[in-house]
Amino acid sequence: MSATVKVYEGVNSLTTHGKQWNQLLAQSGNPSFFLTIPWLQCWAKHWLGQRNFLLVVAERDGKWIGGLPLTLGQGKIGARWKVRKLEFAGAPYFDRMELPAANAQDCNEALEAILSWANHELKGWTALGFNEVPNGSNTLNAFKSIAAQQGFGLHTVLTSKAPMVDLKTKGKTSSKYRRQLRQSMEKLCERGEVCSDFFTVKEDQIDSLVKECSDVEATSWKGDDGVGIFRDQAHQKFVADLWKSLAANDGIALATIRLDGELIIYHWGFRHQGRFLSYNMAQRPETNNVRGGSLILRLMVEEGEALNFDAIDASRGSLTSPNVIGRYHGPIRDHGNIVVYSNTAKGSLLSLFRHSILPVWRQLRKKPGPPQLEDKTELTDSPCINESA
Repeated sequence: MSATVKVYEGVNSLTTHGKQWNQLLAQSGNPSFFLTIPWLQCWAKHWLGQRNFLLVVAERDGKWIGGLPLTLGQGKIGARWKVRKLEFAGAPYFDRMELPAANAQDCNEALEAILSWANHELKGWTALGFNEVPNGSNTLNAFKSIAAQQGFGLHTVLTSKAPMVDLKTKGKTSSKYRRQLRQSMEKLCERGEVCSDFFTVKEDQIDSLVKECSDVEATSWKGDDGVGIFRDQAHQKFVADLWKSLAANDGIALATIRLDGELIIYHWGFRHQGRFLSYNMAQRPETNNVRGGSLILRLMVEEGEALNFDAIDASRGSLTSPNVIGRYHGPIRDHGNIVVYSNTAKGSLLSLFRHSILPVWRQLRKKPGPPQLEDKTELTDSPCINESA
């Protein structure tokens, strides 16, 4: 029996159908923290705005085999085109998203049914944009297979590289890098008393820690550019609410380095399946010349197992500025952005311009195109065994 689609509207659907959604995540191996109900509900409370929230699930014989938390509303495709967009709920604050399904066959069948529903029953969208999909995952592979079978355009670009370090092996660093870290710590200790800690955040600590982290980020380049997660009161309230929703289950971990009692460097992230998912780090500018990001990461690598973490996962990584976690020579997971256009006139014209006309213009002007995804069929999420320095 082929899969059928059911659509539940509104964020309250996560409560009404929470048991089924959690069962689906469990049978799928809980692929992404950003599919969990606490995250989705907190994000929606702060950032859903005028968009419609849709919990879209595929059923077979009355059993959920796959699903997606989606939003429909105004959004951007690329850097400049504002359209009516269908995308993952949680954008742009999530680091990794997939379609949860027990296996590749269910993923393919569920996605095919959901795409058919979007094309034939959902009105008013121009483009479907799915960001931060792991390359080699069942989700990306299903998109490729369905596009090839049905003949629609599937447009992908490489968007980020997320390195990891296995805490059982502690990765592999060069002797030069280790010497640099020793020298950096010596320089920092010359300035005053250095105290470092890596701990799970408790609810009664949250308000003071959010204030301290906000103050540090405001002095960093993220504060200067206005791109930090603590950049204004709305974002600070979002982080505080998120931490409070997760603190009871030790869901937030924070690493700190203090100089004479003042917080100068922090690094926080989520707990998911035994991994520390790196989400935000900042340091005061006076620590830039002592490799602050590297020092606090070394602390996390050395003490992470005591907090029952088995890996440090960058969760998302920049293409222009390699994540310091990569210095430990663990596996690197590529993420891609996916765009599919509706079969409306507007969708067809936008697709033609972006993916036929624009590439020719770039070629004539000798301008580089977007980075391309390699052709991978498997997910590189397993810790490396034979790391090289």
